Amino acid sequence: MSVTNYACINADTNVDLLIDRFPGVVPVFVERRMHCVGCPMARFETLADVCGIYGLPIGPLLTELRASAMTGIGRSKGVAMTYVIAQPCIGVKDGSCVEVCPVDCIHTDDESDQYFIDPDECIDCGVCAEVCPVEAIFFEDDLPEQWANFLGLNRQYFNRKP
Repeated sequence: MSVTNYACINADTNVDLLIDRFPGVVPVFVERRMHCVGCPMARFETLADVCGIYGLPIGPLLTELRASAMTGIGRSKGVAMTYVIAQPCIGVKDGSCVEVCPVDCIHTDDESDQYFIDPDECIDCGVCAEVCPVEAIFFEDDLPEQWANFLGLNRQYFNRKP
């Protein structure tokens, strides 16, 4: 993945979500003496908020966080993960997720009754899950057991594409 794929880490990125999806960014906060790690307020604060609190410029922090996230160090189970679109999307195909995806990794076709997330392109930013009106998008580890087959269906969709 190129560094531009991590452009979804921006001033409006939620701190708690960032740390959850990219644990490798924790040292960046610690080295700057930012007490975001484990702070209950991190659930509600953006990177812009914490830079304001600590009186730090946002630019250098974003650069360092993107670089740390890009290395993949500390990512969940140490392997590339992705979001998965499950059963609630079937027949709905709202498209809000497509509009907000920063890397255009959500696709469908006329024959399919739902959208699919390309696991090779997804950067795990979670923006799609936040806007889904039917709550059909789950981080792979959080996919409800009754919809576990959607992980395979998602991969099959992209394996059949030319």
